[in-house]
Amino acid sequence: MTAAILKYEKFGAVSPAPAGNPVLPAVTAPAAPIPARAADEVPPVRRHTPLVERYGDDIVEFFRAVIPIVFGIALFVVAWAIVSQSSTLPGPVKTWHSAVQVFG
Repeated sequence: MTAAILKYEKFGAVSPAPAGNPVLPAVTAPAAPIPARAADEVPPVRRHTPLVERYGDDIVEFFRAVIPIVFGIALFVVAWAIVSQSSTLPGPVKTWHSAVQVFG
């Protein structure tokens, strides 16, 4: 009973099945006839849409989210390298090599 109510509420067009019969009545609409095709007729070719056309908005949103992060990290590393030249702070390259030795 609950499944019939859920189907009726969710899809709207499907009438609820009677309590004793769990199978819904078959659709009585006639099927559309398939048009006949000549033997020498070539079926139409389905073209694929280009990726930019299909995912263009997603690509733009990805780069809008990623580019500021990448530029921020690059700016931090450049500032770190400049500051480390005039102080005793180790630079990014020296820190990288030390991290490779420790974790590698």
